[in-house]
Amino acid sequence: MSRDLSGETMAAFIAPVYDADTEAFAYHVFANEAFLEYAEWYYVSGPSNDPNETGRASFETVGSGVSRFVIGPLDAATAGLIDAPPEEAQNSGGELTGVILAGGSGGNSGGSTPSVPNVAWGFDYDNDAEAVTITHEGGDTVQGAQIEVVVTTADKTTTSPFEGEVAAGDSVAVDAPPNAVVRVIWEAESGDSGSVLARWEGPDA
Repeated sequence: MSRDLSGETMAAFIAPVYDADTEAFAYHVFANEAFLEYAEWYYVSGPSNDPNETGRASFETVGSGVSRFVIGPLDAATAGLIDAPPEEAQNSGGELTGVILAGGSGGNSGGSTPSVPNVAWGFDYDNDAEAVTITHEGGDTVQGAQIEVVVTTADKTTTSPFEGEVAAGDSVAVDAPPNAVVRVIWEAESGDSGSVLARWEGPDA
């Protein structure tokens, strides 16, 4: 599941974010301009064979070339977007294009969902260098290969991984102009699910 939304090739990914108030997941769908221009998108959620929540997706711009649509919060085994109204897709039997996260939060899928790591992240911004240092300040130890730092500015979106095992005290510095939005995103080892662990906005974002 690629999280690189730069370039002209259509790309999108889903990041489940746990909502403690509702005790359910909200599914944040991030997509680039090529994805949005490809079709009129419809969201689906619920049991994989019979989605019970559907509708037209309405994206909001969150950075240059990157938009977001949020499904939920809800308790569902499957959530995602498809390029046709669900009733039409079920009746036509044709091929669909979309992005789907199966087994995201509900128990209907019969499978287990990897636990999202519980980590406290700190952000220290250097105005002169236009860079932010992201520090693991406590909590679970995570594998760097499963952590990606996504920096979105008015001009582009870049990604940078952590390396090795990431534990309390470990940090990484990334370029971040004052108008940047930085997200720390975790992806399950299977690549089937993920979550935005932390978010930071620059002083001019």
